[in-house]
Amino acid sequence: MAGNHTRAQELCERVLAAGQKAPLEARVLLAALKRRAGDRPAAEAILSLALQAHPDHPVVLNELAVLAQEAGQVERADAFNRRALESAPRDHDARNTRACLLGRRGRLDEAIDELMQLCAEARETGFAHAASAVSLTNLGFLLCQRGAYDQALPLLRQAVAVAPLDPGAHFNLALALLLRGDFEEGWVEYEWRFGARGVPRPERDGRPAWNGRPGPRSILLSAEQGLGDALQFIRLAPLVREIVPSVLVECDASQISLLARTPGIDGLVARGDAADLDVDVVLPLLSVPRVLGITPDRIPAPVPYLFADPADVRARRLEGDFKVGLVWQGNPRHENDLNRSCRLEDFLPLRDIPGLTVYSLAVDATTDAVADIWRIREPGRRPRSFDESAAILENLHLIVSVDTAVVHLAGGLGRPVWTLLPFHPDWRWLLARETSPWYPSMRLFRQTRIGDWRSVIARLAGQLAHLLAPPIELASGTLPAPSASGTSLAPSASGTLPAPSASGTLLGPPASEEGGGDLREHPALSADANALRAPRPVPFGEPHRAVESPHIVLLVLDAREDVGGFPMLPLGEEAGLSLLRPRLPAQVSLRVHPISEVSSLTGPLPDLAVVGSGGVLPFLAADDALLNYVRSCPAVLGLFGLTAAHAERIRPFLESLTTWFARTREDLFLHGRGLRDARYGGPWRICAVPPFLPTRTEVAEIGSDALRPLGRDLAARLLGSFERVATRDADVLLAALCSARAVCWKGSPEEVRGVLLDVLGRIPEEQQGGWMPLDRASVLACRGRGRRALDEIAHWVAEHTTRSDRFTTKVGEGA
Repeated sequence: MAGNHTRAQELCERVLAAGQKAPLEARVLLAALKRRAGDRPAAEAILSLALQAHPDHPVVLNELAVLAQEAGQVERADAFNRRALESAPRDHDARNTRACLLGRRGRLDEAIDELMQLCAEARETGFAHAASAVSLTNLGFLLCQRGAYDQALPLLRQAVAVAPLDPGAHFNLALALLLRGDFEEGWVEYEWRFGARGVPRPERDGRPAWNGRPGPRSILLSAEQGLGDALQFIRLAPLVREIVPSVLVECDASQISLLARTPGIDGLVARGDAADLDVDVVLPLLSVPRVLGITPDRIPAPVPYLFADPADVRARRLEGDFKVGLVWQGNPRHENDLNRSCRLEDFLPLRDIPGLTVYSLAVDATTDAVADIWRIREPGRRPRSFDESAAILENLHLIVSVDTAVVHLAGGLGRPVWTLLPFHPDWRWLLARETSPWYPSMRLFRQTRIGDWRSVIARLAGQLAHLLAPPIELASGTLPAPSASGTSLAPSASGTLPAPSASGTLLGPPASEEGGGDLREHPALSADANALRAPRPVPFGEPHRAVESPHIVLLVLDAREDVGGFPMLPLGEEAGLSLLRPRLPAQVSLRVHPISEVSSLTGPLPDLAVVGSGGVLPFLAADDALLNYVRSCPAVLGLFGLTAAHAERIRPFLESLTTWFARTREDLFLHGRGLRDARYGGPWRICAVPPFLPTRTEVAEIGSDALRPLGRDLAARLLGSFERVATRDADVLLAALCSARAVCWKGSPEEVRGVLLDVLGRIPEEQQGGWMPLDRASVLACRGRGRRALDEIAHWVAEHTTRSDRFTTKVGEGA
């Protein structure tokens, strides 16, 4: 059934409207075309009339079976298919449908055997049968479900070769390519989704489709697929708006109030109400990745890009200790619901975890079946829109869900979410990953065997139990319980640091104070937020007198080496300090002190301690002296970047800060969610390095050791004279980004992923030799954001050092 479907449908309708006795073939063809266009009621009406005239016709019966199967009515589909096979046991189409139904019931071996036989017969006839491509496609699809992707891909390509105009063959090839991470070819094939599996193409009404180039003044993006798809891909609206000045979005009515707060959208309309909009071009939302050239390593993830209504968040506060929202079941009518959903009973291992409060987020599910053995709470009135659902998620510490729209909502909000995936996942989750490039706050729990949810939930329960473990007794006393990552900060009695937790996702509340899921509310995880401002004894050094602390900002920085008797700061820290100093109020003094010597500080505590460093801080922060000093100060501001590998160890340190300005958005939303007042500070260090046009064509391989004695200005000039700069030092990289035309990072890509995303907005594609070309416009835009960030930091410092309610310190005990 390939070719111009619209034209074929018009011809069939003309034949049926002629008043003569229409041939059965025309009725069946018209019904199939209606089904492909998503009009299932019309298709069923046509087939029902045909069945009355031909009650045993195998083609009519099989089309009814296919229609019922796509509607999720497996039992009804099986009944029609059995009748079709009774009338024609060797009918190729009916046997294809039988194999599909076996696959839907989880009987993959039987289904694959049947399809292999059909494909063998098709090869003998040179694929002459019209359904040969369908057999190849179905076999490739079921082999993917088995995890045999290397075997499946050639079959799917052969199906496209046999029927080059069959949308189903192209669509299944697209799913396999995207799942394997081949986005470039996959997005092209994915355009065939229209006409395959009932995915209707949005009406264009003669308006041209956008090709990704500048020129149009306005565009309509249509969220043509599921609710989760709309939430996932609406992130691309700001990128479109950088090219087209006005962006309108057509989406489901239940999502309008939520998406109204998403950046880059100028207007929203409910699905079906966009015909009269005056726009220059249109584009389906899931075609935007193809137009923009989205690849797995260039997925824009400016999380959060979805935002709940603060008033709704306050109104939806939830009770309990560590609050977990649970979704164990999706829409039962979904074609893959048998694989993606599990039972509530499967989560019974969670009931024995102390301090865990579980809320049901499943929309159509009931908890009656296990209410007598495990009490699941309801989050108040059931949400009537995604806006209300977002408010509930903001009041939870963690969301645990099977693959439904909830995980996209949680991921877009930047909420910690653990997603449970079947053995053969949906294409967007890729293969063999525990994290998702779409959502930095998400962790993936995958089945290792088909249908085995028990081991998946056992791993999940183990992580939760570890996360809520009681305090650890140390030789120097008892520290607060493990962080949300499950790892204590302090050294053990043996002097060795504990290994990082297996968890890559840190838990906590929204970045604003509106949310009710703050980890500080949980006594086993950290101290109360208000206690951070209360006077505390200083547990080390000489006793402090109870005096009124003067206006001092203590900037604690990492002095990694001593040059000529002066502790030289890293290039980036020195640059940041030179920018921050002139922005501070005149009455604020500034002292610089090495982190490693913090225990030697005596005298009254400062009004505000500003702690800043780079990658070395996570290791030095494990020192008891630094942690105790920070917890003793009335207010502490953090200014530093993190890496995922170090975040587990530094988590208790973050929880001790009054606020933290992260240097990258990735850092903020991966590691800052536990802070009540975590903010995005921007890549402010880059502003201190003036941009130069490179004058030399040779390559410079430069490390920070060579640059630091030169001072910031001379170092910047040296870097600016080279066209290409190779380095393993993040400070050098930041400076080179301002001036070079290409850089080569000689360390692990994860070490600078956040820096590159923040400065360039993407990860540049590596060319030969690992060189990454730079975009000067992106760098200049980053410098502007950095200057605004510095102004915000200086304003925050001024507020905390010029207030009238003076702090006093109590006499402390010596260490």
